[in-house]
Amino acid sequence: SSGWFFIQETQQEVCVMNMESSACHFSTMVGIVAFLASIGFIVGEWFFEQMSSIKTRKHYVIFDMAFSGLWAFFYFICFIYMCVAWSKTEDAKFTFASSNIIGAIFFAFLSIFAWAGCGILAFQRFKSGADTAFNDGMNVGEDGAVPPEGQYGYDEYGQTPFTGQSGTEADKF
Repeated sequence: SSGWFFIQETQQEVCVMNMESSACHFSTMVGIVAFLASIGFIVGEWFFEQMSSIKTRKHYVIFDMAFSGLWAFFYFICFIYMCVAWSKTEDAKFTFASSNIIGAIFFAFLSIFAWAGCGILAFQRFKSGADTAFNDGMNVGEDGAVPPEGQYGYDEYGQTPFTGQSGTEADKF
């Protein structure tokens, strides 16, 4: 996509950004791995509800959170590296590729926030843990306790079960 330039004298292909191949290689590697990982995370989300083990779900969410945070950091490094390399490039020599490189820098900047947002959402999912995402459906109530007195109308119709108290209004009748 016009990120590379072929030098006829040396018969060598170099990156447009400051004639450094590492700027192009690093940004390409970050983008390709991010694309493949996003496909993997979409598949993981598809099968998340079918994961029977709570530990497997927890490990998936931790991996999602860690990878998203790490990739937001890599995109930050990529953004800074491409900005510095492009600022050192002679503009008159590579006017044909300037819009492509500026677009790559802009989308690297947006990707920082996209991956950081994914990391924040994964952290919220991890924090909710036992409440929703890792619930195995075995809990009786919200905290697994017996409902409080009066919830099922015991106060209105008689003595609450298993209290052993006498002298309530139900005993007077």
